[in-house]
Amino acid sequence: MLGDVDVDVFERKWEELVSEFGLEENLWMLEMYKKRKMWAIAHMRGKFFAGFRTTSRCEGLHSEFGKYVYVLSNLVDFLQQFFRWLSYMRYREIEADFSSSHGDVVLQTPHPRLESSAFKLYTKTIFRIVRIIFERACRCKVHDVLQNGSRNTFIVRKYPKQDIEWVVSYCQHRLVFECTCKSLETLGISCEHVMIVLVFLTL
Repeated sequence: MLGDVDVDVFERKWEELVSEFGLEENLWMLEMYKKRKMWAIAHMRGKFFAGFRTTSRCEGLHSEFGKYVYVLSNLVDFLQQFFRWLSYMRYREIEADFSSSHGDVVLQTPHPRLESSAFKLYTKTIFRIVRIIFERACRCKVHDVLQNGSRNTFIVRKYPKQDIEWVVSYCQHRLVFECTCKSLETLGISCEHVMIVLVFLTL
């Protein structure tokens, strides 16, 4: 379900699972397979959900909103409370921006220039996520580079999964990176594969 694999690998593993446990005629399994684009990471990759891929994130948002709106609220009250809640959320965002623009960071990863740049660019909350990606990038390595005009393609492997490859393409003309894991399109944050390519290009 949460496997970081391509669609063809997901399909092969699904067939193996169904075959191994004899579930070819199981109605629940057939129904789940029909709905695979709603729950399998392999099929959802590249679609932006703003991090709302789990019910707990949605429930957290509902809980916050529930402090302002009640079941018996009429439409006018609902709209007034909704805009109050929206103002509060915007205030929290301004607070996060202010907090992030003050203070310095203790650089912790082997990529100090990237880490320092990310600290200036992102809020502290997002920076903590990006720092984890920098740490994961330390286990990645560019194994091959292919050039086709202004587009470079990098084959990236990650220790210990040496049999799995990610392909990062970089268009020099447009200054755009794309990775087969589609983390940027899905989460809005670049992946460790793009990060290691950035490190590779600065060497």
